[in-house]
Amino acid sequence: RDVAVTGVQTCALPISKINVEEAQESLSDLRWILSGLTVVFLLLAGSLSWMAWHLSREKQESLLRQYVTTVETSIDGFIRVDENGRIFEANEAIARMSGYSAARLETMHLDDVEAALTPEQIRSELQRMKSGEPTRFFSRWRCADGRIIDIDVNCRYRPEDEAIYGYVRDITDSLATTRRLQQLNRYYSFLVRLNEVLSGLRNPEDILAKVCRTAFSDGQFQLVWAGVKDEGSDSIRVVSVEGAYPELSDELNLNVRADDPGGKGPVGRAWREQKVVVFNDILEDAGISARHHIARKFNVRAASGIPVVIAGKTVAVLSFNSSEPDFFNDELRQLMQETAHQVALAWEAGQAVRERDSEFALRREMET
Repeated sequence: RDVAVTGVQTCALPISKINVEEAQESLSDLRWILSGLTVVFLLLAGSLSWMAWHLSREKQESLLRQYVTTVETSIDGFIRVDENGRIFEANEAIARMSGYSAARLETMHLDDVEAALTPEQIRSELQRMKSGEPTRFFSRWRCADGRIIDIDVNCRYRPEDEAIYGYVRDITDSLATTRRLQQLNRYYSFLVRLNEVLSGLRNPEDILAKVCRTAFSDGQFQLVWAGVKDEGSDSIRVVSVEGAYPELSDELNLNVRADDPGGKGPVGRAWREQKVVVFNDILEDAGISARHHIARKFNVRAASGIPVVIAGKTVAVLSFNSSEPDFFNDELRQLMQETAHQVALAWEAGQAVRERDSEFALRREMET
């Protein structure tokens, strides 16, 4: 109620009496409620954290099971190596591929199986992979039984565990098919070219030299040579050599005798048997072990003998050589027989021309 006092208007406020004990009791109840809510919140937060941890663990275990299943059932080989090239995980697929057990591989280093790169090159490649980008490359591995296989490798570096994960596929067969087709295409080109270059040649040694030169350049053989046998001798005399080893003619010492080491190789047999003879791995042939040092010196693993036969008589022999074992397949052998036929035709044509020229010369001499 407004009251006028000496002309000043004032406001009267109602004032109630507060019971201190009741107020303290209310605050105590509020504290208990807040404490209870805090406990509930903590329990709820703990439960949620435990559930999150449990779900995360289950997810991790699920991912681990998926990883293990993927690695174990993959048809491709799998390896995990450290930054230095030590193998510490391998699956069964790569064990079958290499011939080593998975347990054995996990004690080995890339140096032990790599056949195409030196240890220094391996270190360089490993450092390059640490860029983190996926890497794909082709290489060759040495298997437990000594075989060399071609491989296609896809890998990636994972910095979180400082390891390189790689999937390895054996592409030996597919590469062999590709190489065989390339090889046959080169040889067909060589045959076409040979037919052109032999036209018009008369002298036998010129014919053999041209064959060797064309086989080396167009056929891309590592080493090509030709030889003849002098009348009354069993030895084969080298008359033409093309390749990196011109000194070959000084060391061959070949002949046509079946009872002599110099005549037991593809060249001596081809001369006697009058058919193409190939040795696809000279160093594995015990019958010519006396010639192994020459094969090593000139880096020859596969060699052939191609006889040139005229009127049922062998007059010369050609030898195409490669540093690759198992180089000569059946198709190539048939084409080499065709080579012998072409050379024989050129030889006979040249012989006919020489005989005709000799006859004309004789007639002119008689007429004069």
